[in-house]
Amino acid sequence: MTVLVLEESQRRKWDGSDDVLFYAEPRLVHHLDQALKGCVPDTTMVVIVSKTFTTQETMANATRALDWLRSGLGEDAGVHLAAVTSNVDGAGAIG
Repeated sequence: MTVLVLEESQRRKWDGSDDVLFYAEPRLVHHLDQALKGCVPDTTMVVIVSKTFTTQETMANATRALDWLRSGLGEDAGVHLAAVTSNVDGAGAIG
């Protein structure tokens, strides 16, 4: 499984297995593009970490990541998306 966290700007191997953890800095759109390159939607978990879930960058990247998941998974995309935030309503608003 691949886990994509839309937060930090680093990429690293996760616990010595074949799982990979990617970080994408919300203000840098190319980080999201690089993180998604080579990923497969049905083996990718997208975790969006945002305290307020209100900034334009967070919302834009969250929407882009969800669109990417939907393109490969259709209605099952939500199973591969999670949010860590204090703004539950804001996170729920993206789908």
